[in-house]
Amino acid sequence: MIKKLILPVLGVGALLTAAAIPLVASAVKSGAVEVYLLLPHQDKGTIEVNEFMFDAKPDDPDYDKKLMQVYGVPTEKKEAVIVDKSKLVAAKQKPSLVWLPVDKTKGENPLQAKTVDFVAKLAAGGAVQVGALFLILALLFACATPAPPARSPAAGH
Repeated sequence: MIKKLILPVLGVGALLTAAAIPLVASAVKSGAVEVYLLLPHQDKGTIEVNEFMFDAKPDDPDYDKKLMQVYGVPTEKKEAVIVDKSKLVAAKQKPSLVWLPVDKTKGENPLQAKTVDFVAKLAAGGAVQVGALFLILALLFACATPAPPARSPAAGH
């Protein structure tokens, strides 16, 4: 009896897991922040010189990009990342401009929301396949006809 229940229970469990994965991914992504990623200049002297020479005006359409270039090399567009908000840096000249310093040479790679989406889709797809496999096996085993019992040769023949 229990053997007949194992495969269907595992199959339904895998399908429920597949349904829960997007919910978990959404919960993880709810803490994401849209910021520019910035590869910071390694030398403080470079930043000091850049600050001294910075002459862009706030009404310049490229002001934000030029301001971030004082401190490092920014990404072209904002990225949704899941990160401790204490690591974010706001510009002194414009506090509403926020970026995340990311030093790839030190192996810093913040978790991006698009990565969470990608992994969640793979995991949910895999869980659906495993669930379907368990349910198909359960169906096959349920439909299989048992082999007739082996007959023993009649005594004396």
